[in-house]
Amino acid sequence: MKRFLALLALAAPLFLAGCATTGGGLAARPNAERSSLAVFSDDPSKLSVCLFAASGVGGSAYERDLIRSFVRYAGNGGNYLTRVGQPYFRSAQTVTSLDDPRDCDVTVRVSHPGFTIFSPVIVDVYSTRTQQQLLHFEVDSAQRSNDLATPVRDAVGPDTRLYKRLMAEREKEAGAAPAAAAAVRPSNPEIVSDVDTPSYSGPENGRDLAVVVGVEHYSNLPKAEFADRDARAVSEHLRALGYPPRNILLLIDQEATRASLARALNSWLPNRVGEDSTVFFYYSGHGAPDVKTDQAYLVPVDGDPEDLTDTAYPVNELYRKLDALKAKHVVVALDSCFSGAGGRSVLAKGVRPLVTKIQFANLAPGKVVSLSASKGDEISGTLAKQGHGLFTYYLLKGLNGAALDHSGHVTLDGLYDYLAPKVEDAARLQNRDQTPQLMPGGAAQAENLVLR
Repeated sequence: MKRFLALLALAAPLFLAGCATTGGGLAARPNAERSSLAVFSDDPSKLSVCLFAASGVGGSAYERDLIRSFVRYAGNGGNYLTRVGQPYFRSAQTVTSLDDPRDCDVTVRVSHPGFTIFSPVIVDVYSTRTQQQLLHFEVDSAQRSNDLATPVRDAVGPDTRLYKRLMAEREKEAGAAPAAAAAVRPSNPEIVSDVDTPSYSGPENGRDLAVVVGVEHYSNLPKAEFADRDARAVSEHLRALGYPPRNILLLIDQEATRASLARALNSWLPNRVGEDSTVFFYYSGHGAPDVKTDQAYLVPVDGDPEDLTDTAYPVNELYRKLDALKAKHVVVALDSCFSGAGGRSVLAKGVRPLVTKIQFANLAPGKVVSLSASKGDEISGTLAKQGHGLFTYYLLKGLNGAALDHSGHVTLDGLYDYLAPKVEDAARLQNRDQTPQLMPGGAAQAENLVLR
């Protein structure tokens, strides 16, 4: 019965597309086979949306129907036939690709990669101006609704962090006073580091992918100082290394939930990776140890040190997921720590930081190479005058040229050889130990992996 209802839901636009709307409904009917514009409102506070089909110009029949439905639901405030509320967006129009943005704030990519209507629908939402991905979700066939506009509206609607970010980008482009930008400006905006802006630029490689996570502001935990700045700077350097903006999934603070991490590793990466891809996974934020099992966890924005199993993401699971990708190379960089003794590490209340050895998955020589900020029993600190984690600062410093070898390249092995003593020396000046780790130790693939 569920499959029958799903079939009816998908078929509805085919029968109703030619019907006239009533009750003040949407006046413009889009045609996904050519670029067309549907204007819903003259309210400048609303966002404008561009849509395109993943399978190319025009898209498949299913994708075209879904785009038509998106525009109708958006214009009618959540109803297909008649307007029942205020339009979700100012306007919507179809385009041919992410590089054909026209006059839009948000670009939505609709993909139906299966051979039947029961295959899942994949929706990716990007900032039109920066081409950075804002949202990724899938709709299961048994639960499919043609209303893909409402979840997008919920994610980028007024009062959301993403809305403020998009409006700030619009004002910046228009040369307006950056009043809205203050709402999305990274913490400690007065700090300018010599690694924030890459000093190099390489050719784009459309096969490479990156997931960049930065969690500084937790609801019920201490701040992970400068983690937001870390992630944004790493994202900029990845773009300079040739990672296309559309292939960089940037998750900052409230966007970096456990569910978002799981989606990135379970579907976003596997659906895009190829055999020639290099995948880069970066995390800056709190880590936590499970004192009963000595297992390490990444703590997302909704993580709880008292319930790590259900709210945090196991580091060993991260390595397993990344190793299972059909990529050529996988690089992991973790600016976190797992001792529970402070810095970028947290513990459940009442638990003393007695963990002396965190058990990590035994990374066999292969595609995954991991750089981590410290040993399992150490604290990962920051460099306040630069506004970055100590590990991240020297990571980016190395990429900016300090780790260049005699041939003018930066290899992963050379980068580690540069940053490890720099971090150790800087930590000693703060009266503590911090020893970056390369796993698996002495990895031959680290020597041969050229980053720039």
